[in-house]
Amino acid sequence: MGNLSFRQKKGRNDLSISKTSSCGLTEFWNQKRQDFDDIYFNNKNFPPADAADFRVTTILDEGSFGSVVLTTHKRTGTVHATKVIAKKKIVKGRNVQRMLNEKRILESINFPFVISLEYFYQDNSFIYFVMPFVCGGNIHTHMKRHGPMDEDKARFYFSEVLLAVEYLHKLNLVHRDIKPENVLIDVNGHAQLADFGFCKHIKGRTFTFCGTAEYLAPEIILRRGYGKAVDYWSLGVLLYEMLANRSPFIDRDTGKLFSNIVTGSYSCPLGFSDDVINLLRNILKVDVTRRYGNLANGIRDIKKHRWFGDQDWCAAFDRRVTPPYVPVISDTLDTRNFDPQHGHLFYDASKDMFGDIFKDF
Repeated sequence: MGNLSFRQKKGRNDLSISKTSSCGLTEFWNQKRQDFDDIYFNNKNFPPADAADFRVTTILDEGSFGSVVLTTHKRTGTVHATKVIAKKKIVKGRNVQRMLNEKRILESINFPFVISLEYFYQDNSFIYFVMPFVCGGNIHTHMKRHGPMDEDKARFYFSEVLLAVEYLHKLNLVHRDIKPENVLIDVNGHAQLADFGFCKHIKGRTFTFCGTAEYLAPEIILRRGYGKAVDYWSLGVLLYEMLANRSPFIDRDTGKLFSNIVTGSYSCPLGFSDDVINLLRNILKVDVTRRYGNLANGIRDIKKHRWFGDQDWCAAFDRRVTPPYVPVISDTLDTRNFDPQHGHLFYDASKDMFGDIFKDF
């Protein structure tokens, strides 16, 4: 089978946030929804790319499901992070539809605080998601090296991830895997939400049990059906972890962990301000009907909370707030903000063993 692929259209960032006066005005969100719908629902594809277009430099991350490698586009010289997933593992795990869904979402979204797809291709053995290389690493690695954050720093990252979630929810997308590992820091110090493997387009409720154990909302564990409110719960866990450098519900025993989550059993360390404790208590509500983000005022209950003081949300939206940290890099291929990996590279099989299974990609 030949290489099959699609590349992201140019000009998708032409709609400037500042030009629309930002901050959730109707024109901006309507345009974003239209852009998303044009690709996601109409199944529009992008011009082709090919494995021969890219040079693999090094491995950035390895997991049980695939690898992320640093690649350079040979013609343009642009640097990318490419997620490489073995077709054999996808088929064995019955995840073909999940991978197709991730691709459709990644190629359809376009917002400063989320990662999106730049190219896609496949060969006989692997599928390749080519995305921007976000050189600052992720929040998890940052805290592992530098420890917990003060509230000003945590507020900055929380605000930008909150805006990412607001964008996704406007598109009826629920992320379902918000955690420090999936919040990246770009070259200018701004946050970008990544990894859309569990993301789903929903209207109403869904019942799939998925996500990362420590960040699961109670309604997911209880299998009662859930909606967008699960992302607000995960945001609360993220905020707590940025401040404490640990999850509020951590326990080696999964049963005890889940028990702590469904009962809302956690405590805040000394040093947490009264304001952030109050915000956490309102986000980490077991009763979803009382959880901030899911009430009549929606996300405004979080944005207007006193912990944010007089924060200018328009400035945050337009990325005009000065980041508390800017990654140190020497060039576009600098990977110092990532933990060293010692995995093996991948080789395309000479024969296609999967028939039409991946034809819709």
